Amino acid sequence: MRHRFEPGRLISGGTAVAVGAGYGLDALGVWRAPGPWLFLAVPVGLVLSGVTAAIWATTRRHLSHSHEPAQPDKTARPPDKAAGPDEAGPPDGAAHPS
Repeated sequence: MRHRFEPGRLISGGTAVAVGAGYGLDALGVWRAPGPWLFLAVPVGLVLSGVTAAIWATTRRHLSHSHEPAQPDKTARPPDKAAGPDEAGPPDGAAHPS
């Protein structure tokens, strides 16, 4: 079974990989992390992924409602048919009310 695309998770994962790579490169001495920027990237990435997920969910909900085929109204009663000669009397042989 395939999973549906979730852009909020993609942004969260990309942020985590970028921060992890930044701290890893800083630990190896290859790149000097610029102060608190890597630390601030985590909450900024989480907020961005939350906003993206909310927009994606709203868009998906809107598109799913606009592409649904029109369904018949289930509350509408079918038209009454004219009573035939065998349907004129009450059921189970009950007497006619006078």
